[in-house]
Amino acid sequence: MKKFYFILCLICAATITAHAQSGTTGSLFWSLSGGTLTISGNGAMPNYTWNTVPWYSYKSSITSVVIGNGVTSIGDNAFSECYYLTSIAVPNSVTYIGNNAFSDCSYLTSIAIPNSLTYIGNNAFAFCYSLYFPNLILPNSVTYIGRYAFLECGGLKSITIPNSVTAINDGTFDQCFGLKYLDIPSSVTSIGNWAFHDCGLLSITIPSSVTSIGNFAFEGSWHLTSITIPSSLTTIGDNAFACDNLTEFINYATSPQTINANVFDYVNLSACTLSVPAASISAYQAANIWKNFGSISSCDCNDNPAPSRIIKYSYDTSGNRTLRKMQEINMSTTSSSSSMLKSSTVGTGTSEMATTEFPKYEDVLQEKKITIYPNPTRGMLRVDISGSDISKDARIYLYNIQGMLITQLTGISETNDLDISSQPEGTYVMRIMLDKNNISTWKIIKE
Repeated sequence: MKKFYFILCLICAATITAHAQSGTTGSLFWSLSGGTLTISGNGAMPNYTWNTVPWYSYKSSITSVVIGNGVTSIGDNAFSECYYLTSIAVPNSVTYIGNNAFSDCSYLTSIAIPNSLTYIGNNAFAFCYSLYFPNLILPNSVTYIGRYAFLECGGLKSITIPNSVTAINDGTFDQCFGLKYLDIPSSVTSIGNWAFHDCGLLSITIPSSVTSIGNFAFEGSWHLTSITIPSSLTTIGDNAFACDNLTEFINYATSPQTINANVFDYVNLSACTLSVPAASISAYQAANIWKNFGSISSCDCNDNPAPSRIIKYSYDTSGNRTLRKMQEINMSTTSSSSSMLKSSTVGTGTSEMATTEFPKYEDVLQEKKITIYPNPTRGMLRVDISGSDISKDARIYLYNIQGMLITQLTGISETNDLDISSQPEGTYVMRIMLDKNNISTWKIIKE
């Protein structure tokens, strides 16, 4: 009899355990099977505290998460400390990623940021040490990136922040050691404390929209050698530019900002150059802290730094970016046959050559001139490559902002057309690879 009751208890325990691996959470349904957590239904996922997550007892068993189309948010702490989670599929229905949603997911290597996303919460991806973002382009829908959202995401190499973001909050990219390339949009008005502390940035240009930079904002970014700030910047926090290897500082302000001595802690100012408006040199030579720069000279400071430039990247044989060159956009128009783009007439099976004049964007790579137009595009995109013979290994790749390959062209010639009319509106990344040592990367806008 005792044996019977013992067996019955085991069966009941197993039944309860099996049942506990699925259930409802708010208006959604969740189930765990074979390490995959699936969440389905319509509506928002509730916010949780760290130990009220329905799958809390199974965190160590979760290796992948699939969120169904119809789920509109990922709640606070939803997958925090799911240490063995390696991948997650997020649908375009999701607009909100809550606080600590993926914090401490140590083995999470990739996540697709949906085009629908508007909000990234505080600490959302903090301590995701394995998360790899070689070229993260946040969609234009994002309006808020929370405090310490990407704290210690060492795999974040490059990020493009959309014009919809108005502030970079405290610690957003703190200790992103691998972050080398950053473009701050002209919509941003403030950069918070510790925002880029201990990052791998090589140079930085602050747009003319920014009025304040917080304490320790770039402190500890040991690779940072060149900084450009606008005349709009009036508040600079303590230790903001405490970067050991800083050698060049460009300041567009006609009147020197009042700063504390520790703004440039660790910087050997006597070995650092300061470039300012010509009419302001004497003012800087007399101003506290600024006068300590080794040389103060004039720069072409008639205008504040402008973000409307082309960024050209070069890569080594391992795919690591080795050069970031900023150049003014060279826009030209032409009515010659080289500017004509083929367009299809839907439903007729015929094609015609458009004669619209387009702005053309040009670059030079490996002694070859690359011309891209129109950009933005409504569907057809032309890439002209002129110069010496084109290698048979040359390729053109087009990726979406999640890093997914959309299309590629082989057998590259002097004139190459890409049809992305079937793709949704948004931002794309095009890589033109003439050979493994010469790669040019462009941002493409689909209207």
